[in-house]
Amino acid sequence: MRFFCWDKPHFPFPFQGQHTNLSIGPVEVNLPKMLKNNSEHQFYISIAHKVLQFKHFLIFGKMRNAIYFGLLLSFFCCSSFGQAKAPKLKDNKTFELTEISTDPTYGLSQKNPVQVGGVDKSEGPINERRFLNALAGPNGEEVSYRRAGSCCPTESKNDPFGFGSVMLDNYRVTWKGSKDTVSIYINMYDYGSLKAPVGFTIKK
Repeated sequence: MRFFCWDKPHFPFPFQGQHTNLSIGPVEVNLPKMLKNNSEHQFYISIAHKVLQFKHFLIFGKMRNAIYFGLLLSFFCCSSFGQAKAPKLKDNKTFELTEISTDPTYGLSQKNPVQVGGVDKSEGPINERRFLNALAGPNGEEVSYRRAGSCCPTESKNDPFGFGSVMLDNYRVTWKGSKDTVSIYINMYDYGSLKAPVGFTIKK
């Protein structure tokens, strides 16, 4: 006698009205054509259950291992993505910039600050100066700058205190012949693509 056990609750065995709760299937179980007595009947019923339990163990064991592997993989992926690459250096005091932004808010609005990073390497303020040292005026003029102070809390996953918010630094930048100073907002906690803000060029 052959029957298949499927993943259905209270699926009836094809003899004597017996029922069982089956979990994983299909599993093929071979029974003798004739069952001599009830004790033999129960014996084969227990064998069928053990087959199902063993298959259940194998399948869920594999599932558990797959879950552990997935969690481990996601941990390493997230860790690697969280470690953003630091900008390239032209020299020890200057970042290498290759592009001028076309976004009029980039660096000039507290909502879109320049992201120089560096706090994770104890180089936050140095990175701010490295960025400013890479700038030139509209016609290549040498710029000068001063730090006006901290301002403008902004969301960041790299807040060292775990509050989810960091402060930006505001620098006042000018060059020879300029009529006014320009405010540039810099985030030294997060890394991002570095460009010269609108109105500036790249120092040669």
